[in-house]
Amino acid sequence: MNELYEVLDVYLNHFVPSRKCSEKVRIGSKYKKRYDKASTPYQRVLASADIADDVKAVLKTEHEGLNPLFLKREIDTLTPPTGKPPVLLV
Repeated sequence: MNELYEVLDVYLNHFVPSRKCSEKVRIGSKYKKRYDKASTPYQRVLASADIADDVKAVLKTEHEGLNPLFLKREIDTLTPPTGKPPVLLV
């Protein structure tokens, strides 16, 4: 199972975009949320000014060597054949 999560971690961080909550305002008893444009965690790291350039360079070289189709196939082979895929909390 650890092998699955190692591959899944790389796949989700480099190739699956998600939206992050940028603002949460309370209006009466309800909340109104605003979200940023969907981007991958990898793209957020590259866009961040707080991350050192040498870390960004290491991530870029790692990203260039990745193939999303290969990662997806590996995830499919490592997923247990229970009929249900594992729950992904993204």
